[in-house]
Amino acid sequence: AESPAASGVAAEGRVVAYPGAEVRVGAERGGRLVRVLVEEGAAVRKGERLAEIESDEIRAALAEARARVAEAEAEARLADASRARRQKLAEERVLAAHDLDQATRDVETARARVETARAAVVRYEALLAKSRIVAPIGGTVVARRVDAGQMVDTGDHAFTVADLDRLRIEGEAHEA
Repeated sequence: AESPAASGVAAEGRVVAYPGAEVRVGAERGGRLVRVLVEEGAAVRKGERLAEIESDEIRAALAEARARVAEAEAEARLADASRARRQKLAEERVLAAHDLDQATRDVETARARVETARAAVVRYEALLAKSRIVAPIGGTVVARRVDAGQMVDTGDHAFTVADLDRLRIEGEAHEA
């Protein structure tokens, strides 16, 4: 039996990830890298930390902001207790209405200070989160462009992560 003639097309091409399956990962803020946690070829999960930017000052500011929240909450409790006492005295007509109004203002001021302190905590937590370079998708680190000790600027390309389960071949073939 005769074998059929082999036929086919020879073309040059390259293997690439589908759009969205390969992501260039950059730094969200500038600073010195204190840790690079992955090498090229490492498998990573979505959200996994790839590197960390120095954040000692931010951590200190966050601790200070949390302490201010505790302090403001204590002041708010004191203002609430003081108003409650004044409310009782006002009901017994021992205290002028003006003094009760002042106690109410003190409570509102103390609550506003608590909210301001909490907002500072949220701001520092957000800055701290920007100190971590994380994988936006699960996949494989196909490029690592940074090392520990290196300075990075916001947006610097640090890693490329690709989902190697979703590949395609791009090539060009002559129409003949």
